[in-house]
Amino acid sequence: MIQQNGSFGPRLRAERLRLGLTQAQAAVVGKVSKTTQVAYETDARIPDLEYVRSLSEAGFDEVFLLTGQHLSKSFDWRLMSVLVDAVMEWSQEHGVRIPRPKLEDLLCTLYSQFENAEDIDPAALNRTLRLIS
Repeated sequence: MIQQNGSFGPRLRAERLRLGLTQAQAAVVGKVSKTTQVAYETDARIPDLEYVRSLSEAGFDEVFLLTGQHLSKSFDWRLMSVLVDAVMEWSQEHGVRIPRPKLEDLLCTLYSQFENAEDIDPAALNRTLRLIS
């Protein structure tokens, strides 16, 4: 197993947290005990490929787990354009100036929130934008 950009355990933990799973939930997905899951995340044990495949089927980035490199996904420029327009319109309507670092974080958060959605939910967008005021 290739291990670059840190060891497997921290990458596994990062992916689990990205997906919002507990160690117990990840263990169920990977078809292992919670003790084994903890051992994988602390590098006390090295998992087999069957475990990694099970995680991959549940949305874990298999390439990242094995190599430390994220797969390049296609970027949806139309979605980003819509999000930028929405944020700019909201900030003008509310008289809020968003500093560049915060704007970048906000756009990344919104993009992650809506990248797999059919449409942008205006209520969800407004809830997120209210967090910056």
